Amino acid sequence: MATDNKETPEKKKGGCLKILVIIILLLAVGLGVATWQLNGIVKAAVQTMGPEITGTAVSLDSVSISPLGGSGEISNLVIESPQGFDNRKMIEVGKAGADVAVSSVLSGRPAVNSVFAEGVSARFETGPSGSNAGIIMANMEKFAGEKSKSTSSGSGDLGIDIGDLLFKSILVNLGTTGQVEGAGLKVSIGEISGNFDKGDIILTGLVVSNPKGYQSETALSIPQVKVSFDAKSLLSEKIVINSVYIEQLDAIYETSIGGSNFTAIQKEVDIFEQSMAKGGSDNKNTQSFLIKELKIDAINGQLSPSLLRNVGVKPTAKLKNIELTNLESENGAGLINKIMLGVMPQLEGMGTGLVKNLGEVGKVIGETGKQVGETAVEGVKNVSGALKKGIGGIFGRKTTTETTEQKDDGVDMGDE
Repeated sequence: MATDNKETPEKKKGGCLKILVIIILLLAVGLGVATWQLNGIVKAAVQTMGPEITGTAVSLDSVSISPLGGSGEISNLVIESPQGFDNRKMIEVGKAGADVAVSSVLSGRPAVNSVFAEGVSARFETGPSGSNAGIIMANMEKFAGEKSKSTSSGSGDLGIDIGDLLFKSILVNLGTTGQVEGAGLKVSIGEISGNFDKGDIILTGLVVSNPKGYQSETALSIPQVKVSFDAKSLLSEKIVINSVYIEQLDAIYETSIGGSNFTAIQKEVDIFEQSMAKGGSDNKNTQSFLIKELKIDAINGQLSPSLLRNVGVKPTAKLKNIELTNLESENGAGLINKIMLGVMPQLEGMGTGLVKNLGEVGKVIGETGKQVGETAVEGVKNVSGALKKGIGGIFGRKTTTETTEQKDDGVDMGDE
């Protein structure tokens, strides 16, 4: 009997589906292997090329790249300081990533839709040879041959479009080589968000900690800072910040043996700037900085709890409308110092005024306490007299109450 070997449409359809499934599986496996290899390639490239670019050790734990999705993520990136600095790790990033428009990669001008980073720690240190950041920047410029830098102010172009930024949990330390442990200045920022190309960013939860030797942990806190800058100027000879707006600044004044905490903060910035200026020419930043306008709407001042012991009041003060214009410096440290010089004297005056007011309040409390005490003594005398009279009556004795001269305790229980 002849066998019919003709395939039915259903059999053909089933066979095509199986082939399609197999192809999809093979593509998935191939893409997975390629992605895994790509992750390893990128990690190796960062750890190999990084030191050539920065002149220092660069490492990271892991890389995750999605070629089709246009996204990538790295974890635990570390850029070390050059030799001779106390802080071995200059930059640490717990996690960072970016989302790129895949179609833009082949256009010759990549478009980065967003960039994020979390757990960023930066330790900027100055020493006899200059600053760790300055040396690394100089190494990067040498590697690039300064080809990417524009020679005309305001006309620089990164050659890439960058959209939204989101950085969380940022900690910045400023210090000098050889300082005692815990010295220097510490600034923390809860979040930085905004749009790079538009030149608008917002800093949320900015806190300046007290230097070593003060009891209060915080000296200055700012809920929000709005910054507008010229993105193109980042590759020019002068970085231009159009405006810095602070709606509210909270300041806590404290004194110690070495003076006030505000004076100590100013001193730390002075030391950092002076140490940076002494560095060699190889690590000096070739870019200057300009802030066209800085405005603080309101400053709320209070005294540290360490100054309010045994005092039942908490004096406060308010300052309004601090405006600074055309703040310009050859480097970032100098720019910070100019901001401090414009703000700190007013904070210092506010703090000393609060202490003076606290002294006046103390005098009033002292006088009031003295009056209350005198009244209480008189009351005790009267009670004492009545008590002695009553005791004398109980025992059938005649008791004498002193009226012209009283003892310190105001009570005399002895027999005549």
